[in-house]
Amino acid sequence: MRSTPFPIRIPKTSDPDDPAFPLLVADIRSATRSLGLPGLAHRIEVKWSGRLRSTAGLATPKEALISLNPKLLQPDISEDQIARVVLHELAHLVARERYGRRRIAAHGIEWKTACADLGIAGETARHTLPLPQRKTLKRLSYICPQCHIIVRRARPMHRNAACLRCCKRFNKGRYSTSFIFQPLDLAPDQLPLLFQRP
Repeated sequence: MRSTPFPIRIPKTSDPDDPAFPLLVADIRSATRSLGLPGLAHRIEVKWSGRLRSTAGLATPKEALISLNPKLLQPDISEDQIARVVLHELAHLVARERYGRRRIAAHGIEWKTACADLGIAGETARHTLPLPQRKTLKRLSYICPQCHIIVRRARPMHRNAACLRCCKRFNKGRYSTSFIFQPLDLAPDQLPLLFQRP
């Protein structure tokens, strides 16, 4: 018996021509329609992406796209676990659709609410599936001028990225240039542990 209220039929292969693949897409669209989002349901696309290594799945809200790691089809990963990954990624699309252009945290309350609506309340941001883990060296550091939190990154931040915590606390959740992260010219081992965000 599936541990989620929405039946998600999982294909046996990552071949898009697998006869079960359209059933997976249909199940995802059906779950989305049941949440009262027929427009999103119509736009949703699903694909297997060999570019994903340690990531189980990836949601791209702008394209209403769910990308899944073909390694999910390993024999030691159950269909229930794959269905949960699918619903996890669908929750990202649902949260973005509900809140439009408003800035929301990737795994914030809006996403958690969508997870609960999809029957996976208590879902966590990271999976524990037996996929290869990748260690990324975070060489870049940024600091919020207001709360002084330090964020370490492997890739440069988008220009004018602001501290979400401070935007929520001091500007009613709206973007403010007062909280734009500033680059730090420090090696990772020079950062004070107190202010580091994992």
